[in-house]
Amino acid sequence: INAALRIVGVGEMREIGDIFSQADAQFLETWPLLDHFGERTNTRYLGIAPMHSDVAPQWLGATEPKVFGYLQDFPGIEQLLRDLQSAGVNALLFVRDLPPAIRHAYSSPSLRFVDHLVDLRQVATQVAWAVHHGNHSTMSTFMMAGVPQLIIPRHQEQLFCTLRLVSAGCAAMAFQDQS
Repeated sequence: INAALRIVGVGEMREIGDIFSQADAQFLETWPLLDHFGERTNTRYLGIAPMHSDVAPQWLGATEPKVFGYLQDFPGIEQLLRDLQSAGVNALLFVRDLPPAIRHAYSSPSLRFVDHLVDLRQVATQVAWAVHHGNHSTMSTFMMAGVPQLIIPRHQEQLFCTLRLVSAGCAAMAFQDQS
């Protein structure tokens, strides 16, 4: 970067963060509560646009409470599915990469799997709580609707955001191999 700056006659940078310090303003596409390292000063938070889907959630039966899951296959998925079944909730689950045998084994009148993402804004008005891995947009959608969340982070970025929600009392966290 400094070699390119010398060519155009601009002063060198001491560190890569200097790219941001020269800006007149910073805009973050998140909320202060979801900022990985805490709320920043001199920053404008723009919020997060929800993921878009025109597909309305289709629940089986009238069993309450309703629970939505937006997940990927992970080491503890079968334990989670058993726990959802034994809890007697009405679960609607979008689980990417779930082996068909597991999906078949746990499908029931109270546990329904879908093959496509549904409109999370609609889901957030209908559920008692949600379980997911901590996608930023998903966390935001449920947080803004006041929906309690069980978050099972898959990587460090999701963990940092999850810890912020847990500390604010908006979520509970479990690890991928935790019952």
